[in-house]
Amino acid sequence: MLQLTAKRLLLALGTAASIGSTSLSAQELTPRRWSHLPSDINIIGAGTVYTTGDIYFDPVLQAEDVDMEFYTTAFRYIRTFEFLEKSSRIEVAQGYQDAEWSGTVDGQPQTRNSSGATDTVLRLAMNLYGAPPLKGKAFKDYRKSVYQSDTVVGAGVIVTLPTGKYDDDKLLNISGNRTVIRPQFGIMHSRGKWTYETTIAAWC
Repeated sequence: MLQLTAKRLLLALGTAASIGSTSLSAQELTPRRWSHLPSDINIIGAGTVYTTGDIYFDPVLQAEDVDMEFYTTAFRYIRTFEFLEKSSRIEVAQGYQDAEWSGTVDGQPQTRNSSGATDTVLRLAMNLYGAPPLKGKAFKDYRKSVYQSDTVVGAGVIVTLPTGKYDDDKLLNISGNRTVIRPQFGIMHSRGKWTYETTIAAWC
């Protein structure tokens, strides 16, 4: 069980929207992932994340009172495009992390430090309903017309690649050292200034 508390400072640079940093927790909490964006634009984002928490191990490992502290810098690139007459996007996220774990092993104080690249995250998504592929004035006019009520249904897949730093002889590492594929299905409904969003995902 991993209990995390995080403080996020987001610094975003983009042509249409700002992008948050890469998620570090067990659940990916990325708001507005199905939001309608103009076609054929590029978005670049950068963020810093400070994460601290406790890690609980199986007692057989004899590791107790283990704390973690991460400093992460993350970068994200998004390209929007039209595919099969649907609004689509591809995202690439990459981070660099300074990590420290401290606790007791066999009753003896131990500390491990590691610095390096995090695993690369790729995401491909398509809006299946709503959010038509539009540009320029057509996009602006459409957004005005659906301001009072708008529903978007989308599907996507996230692939995490084991490209980060990993030491075979260490239990705790920056990289997960495995490829993870996460299909997603989401619905976002906007009514005036309020937006409601839900996403279902699977891990394989």
